[in-house]
Amino acid sequence: TEIGIRAFYKTRLTSLTILADANSSLEINDEAFAYASLLQEASLPSSVTRIGDYAFAFSALSDFVAADGEKPLSIGKYAFAGTRLSEVELPARTTALEEGAFANNALLTKIDLGSGVEEIGDGAFRGSDLLTYVTCGNVGKVGAYAFYGTNVTTIDCTTVYEVGEYAFAESALIRFVSDTSEAVKISDNAFLNCKELTE
Repeated sequence: TEIGIRAFYKTRLTSLTILADANSSLEINDEAFAYASLLQEASLPSSVTRIGDYAFAFSALSDFVAADGEKPLSIGKYAFAGTRLSEVELPARTTALEEGAFANNALLTKIDLGSGVEEIGDGAFRGSDLLTYVTCGNVGKVGAYAFYGTNVTTIDCTTVYEVGEYAFAESALIRFVSDTSEAVKISDNAFLNCKELTE
């Protein structure tokens, strides 16, 4: 089952609640709700397994809930870019956070990535300058420019083994903790101009 590409693109929907059998699987395809300028709320069931590229991008979304469950959930490129989200809690079944997934969210201050996300895509939060609080769970790889220029001060990603180029550059980072038994790869300019970084 799926919601097709651009199915509700630039519509005037104000809220979205999907009711579905937990035993079924549902994919929300690329740009399905993009530029829905009045869409403020979205509630997704545990049967959703994929939120496509730009699925909710540049909508008015300010309240997003995805139910937990057994089916893995992947979040595509720029899926929530340019929305009005301020706080996000991803379900533990979330496994992938692709490039720019939450980029350019001017109001985003807090996100809980749950325990399933193992990789944060390139530029995932770039342009979300007010982002301050991040719970990383079991993230192993932080992509290039992932937190570039954000207000994040503390990252306790104890399982991180790779930090991409400019991942935290120009950010407010004070403390970065990785306690993995693996060798940690720190790429070029990963912490460039993190002037408050002390630990």
